Amino acid sequence: MRDWLDLPETIQGRDPHWVAPLRMEQKRLLDRRKNPFFRRGEAEFFLARRGARCVGRISAHTALPMAGLAASALGTFGFFECVDDPDAASQLLRAAESWLSARGAKALLGPMNFSLNAECGILVDGFDSPPFLLMNHNPPYYGRLLEADGYRKRKDLYAWRYTVGELPADLVRLAERVRKRSGLTLRPLDPSRFEHDARAVLRLFNDAWKDNWGFTPMHPDEFDEAIRELRRIVDPELVLIAEKEGREVAIAVSLPNLNEALAGLSGRLFPFGVFKLLWRLKVARPKTARCLMLGIDRPDRGFATLGLSALLYVGMNEAGRRRGVRWGELSWTLEDNDAINHGIAATGAVRYKTYRIYEKDLPA
Repeated sequence: MRDWLDLPETIQGRDPHWVAPLRMEQKRLLDRRKNPFFRRGEAEFFLARRGARCVGRISAHTALPMAGLAASALGTFGFFECVDDPDAASQLLRAAESWLSARGAKALLGPMNFSLNAECGILVDGFDSPPFLLMNHNPPYYGRLLEADGYRKRKDLYAWRYTVGELPADLVRLAERVRKRSGLTLRPLDPSRFEHDARAVLRLFNDAWKDNWGFTPMHPDEFDEAIRELRRIVDPELVLIAEKEGREVAIAVSLPNLNEALAGLSGRLFPFGVFKLLWRLKVARPKTARCLMLGIDRPDRGFATLGLSALLYVGMNEAGRRRGVRWGELSWTLEDNDAINHGIAATGAVRYKTYRIYEKDLPA
């Protein structure tokens, strides 16, 4: 376990843009008693050594249901870290492939840390800035290691950089027309009704994204685990809920960028890291945030053409300004989700990072 946790820092520790994840949370992810993934799937974890030196790691997992994919014939891999050594990478990938092939997998897809609802993709463009909360960072050669072993691109995921400030006038006017004519109200998450609002977010997430490529429904126990981790950092003002006649019809969920607060802590909270983290989160407060979901209830998709998405974008911008957020990331979006990508671009956001999901067929 120590070697597994130490390896990312061994490989990426000199990269000024890499941010060490919290070790205690990484341990919890691998704990078969605590991680809800293990109630639905199986996983194994592999380390590669050259002599006494640990040079790589990978996880292999049975695939959870994914929209547009035959999950029963798929295996997935994740937590990939490796020195720039094609032989070490190949040995790691062989181990994952063999383990999954023995369980009936015909193809491998990844990386994803158990599912696409967690960190996923190899960063292939945008190495010159730190990753945001729940997003990956890696050296530029990772993609080359996978491609040299026969892996090919399956899907690219985009991250967009958005500066809080003045929005295009047309977008603001559209949002205002929707606000006046649609009967919609926009409100922040209510801390006094946290559980109720959290369940509304879960319902809308599972409904709004279910036709997107690779979407994995989030079970209530998985959502509870995510809330356990994120409740400590959520800013209610940055979680917007659109209602019509008392019913939640759309959400825009942004979170303070925990990685901004974790920088320089080496993933350790003790003995002094916890105090630094609390001060950065509660007093100084992060100046960046990640919008990780924006969705509209399927029965109300018609409102999207009338500008409900514009209303949410304007609301997020206003909330960010009130909370001192200077800029943020909207991530991730599928490369071929033209409607969403055009809508984000219309706000003035710029695509600045690309993550790649790879696949490989396994021998029969």
